[in-house]
Amino acid sequence: MHCLSKLPLALLVTCLAKTAWALPALQTPLHAGLLGEGTPFETPWFDSKGPEEGPTILIIGGMHGNEPAGAAAAEAIACWTVQHGRLVVAPRMNPPALAAQKRLIPGLAEPEGNLNRHFPTRNLRARSALIESKGCVREGASEQGGGLAGS
Repeated sequence: MHCLSKLPLALLVTCLAKTAWALPALQTPLHAGLLGEGTPFETPWFDSKGPEEGPTILIIGGMHGNEPAGAAAAEAIACWTVQHGRLVVAPRMNPPALAAQKRLIPGLAEPEGNLNRHFPTRNLRARSALIESKGCVREGASEQGGGLAGS
C-alpha cells in the first residue's frame, strides 16, 4: 500500500486543494509520506519545493500532546505555496501524546517522555540507543542510512 493512502484524508485533501489553486509557476508538486511507519509514532510529512533557489525551512508541530495548537498550525503551514527554497513540515510528531492530550509520551516520565529531549546532543549514540529501545526505529535502519522507521 502506498504511504499516501495512510495520510489523514482531510489534511491531504485540504493541502491538495490549496496547492491546486496556486499559480503553477509558484508551486512544484507537494510530496508527502509517513515517518515512523508501522510504529505508534507513525505521522505524516509534507515537502514542497519552490521553483527558485532558497533556504530549507523545517516546521515541526505536535511535540507535546497538551499543545494541539502547534500541530494545527503546522498542518496549515504544510499547505503553503513555496516560491523560494523548500518547506518540509511534520505537523504531528508525537501522535500518542496528542491522542492522549498529555504533554509526555504515554507511559514515559521526564526526560524520556518529553519528545523535546530527543533531539541530537553531544551524546548522540546514547540518545539513539534510547530511541531504539522504545521501538521507534526499524531493525537495521542505521545500516540502511535511515533513522525513524519509515524514513
